[in-house]
Amino acid sequence: MLRSVIACVAALLFLPCISFSQRLRKADLAVIATLEKHVNFLAADRLEGRRAGTPGENVAKDYIAEQFQAAGLVPYGDNKTWFQSFPIDEGLSIAPGSFLQVNGHAIDSSHFFPFPGSPGTAVEAEPSIALRETGMPWFLNLKEMLAIHKDNPHFDLADFINLQAADAAKKGALALVVYNTGSAPDDLSFSGKTEPPAFKIPVIYVDKPTALQYFADESTPLTLRFKAVFEHKKRTGHNVVGYINNGASSTIICGAHFDHLGYGEDDNSLYRGTGKLVHNGADDNASGTAALIELAKMLKDSRLRKNNYLFIAFSGEELGLFGSKFYTSHPTTDLSQVNYMINLDMVGRLNDSTKTLFVGGYGTSPAWGNVFAAVRSDPSFTNKFDSSGTGPSDHTSFYLKNIPVLFFFTGVHPDYHRPSDDADKI
Repeated sequence: MLRSVIACVAALLFLPCISFSQRLRKADLAVIATLEKHVNFLAADRLEGRRAGTPGENVAKDYIAEQFQAAGLVPYGDNKTWFQSFPIDEGLSIAPGSFLQVNGHAIDSSHFFPFPGSPGTAVEAEPSIALRETGMPWFLNLKEMLAIHKDNPHFDLADFINLQAADAAKKGALALVVYNTGSAPDDLSFSGKTEPPAFKIPVIYVDKPTALQYFADESTPLTLRFKAVFEHKKRTGHNVVGYINNGASSTIICGAHFDHLGYGEDDNSLYRGTGKLVHNGADDNASGTAALIELAKMLKDSRLRKNNYLFIAFSGEELGLFGSKFYTSHPTTDLSQVNYMINLDMVGRLNDSTKTLFVGGYGTSPAWGNVFAAVRSDPSFTNKFDSSGTGPSDHTSFYLKNIPVLFFFTGVHPDYHRPSDDADKI
């Protein structure tokens, strides 16, 4: 039984690599054409990179559900629908209630930002920049400190500001206004995706043009009003779940993530250009998703009836295995009855010369040695095994639930996590 399922996976991964000069059955040609159709659809520009929780992800999930239904699977997500939704916390964003006024002039939000972790205390005062008085905002010009440390690779500006804010609060400051009128860049910008320090007083950054306009004369009193207001940005991702019920006592889970990077908004792209380019993710992981769909068809039509089969197309993998972590915490099937889990991630670009298929999870079950003994001697391809059940893909979530796993992967390439991972290279 184990060898039969693995044979189905191997057939899918190696069939498109067979030379067309060789004799191929009509059914094999049909599978190749269908795999190509899936990849072309999922990796099309109009899906905008299938970023989790976006309209492009919605188009992809609906397509996968349609394919599962056409294959004869039954829905097995939330309330026996095709989908399982899960929350994606994008971190903090600056809420509309934030504002800054200097001498009665409203400063546009593009010219300042409150530091995450600042309390939402409204500040209204008439401070003098040169004086550090109790109960008044204090001012911190980074010009001198950046000049001193311009050649010091160990200087951490964020830590410096955090320490200055803590010291100002301890000495009775009402708030801290940070700016930089020097020539050395500070590279500060708002980021709500990391855990912020808990400031005891509001800390706000003002850009150079605004600082030069209002803070140049340090002896002149100012009228200052500002408030920091934050909100958690959230969006919703979706797993797609289908089931083949053979009335068996055990279940095999087959999975692949279908999300990708969108335009690289989550800082996980390796593209270093300046343009906003869609990351189509043809290999990562339209390829695995296409294989998953065709594997579902093969197993539905097969005589392999000693297990049930659960097929899951995960979203949120690129954000940190969000979809598979959520599924294993909120399973729609009894995980104690799961025999093992197979994960297909980046299986579309087998190297023409080495023909090496990487198989992870080899050490997660003593059965894998016997299963793969037969294919080790196959001259048409090479298996490279990794014993670990963990890694940067969705099988990890299942291994951490004490489920044996296998992870199939055809290797990295120069287009990985770049806009050039397109369907014509599969």
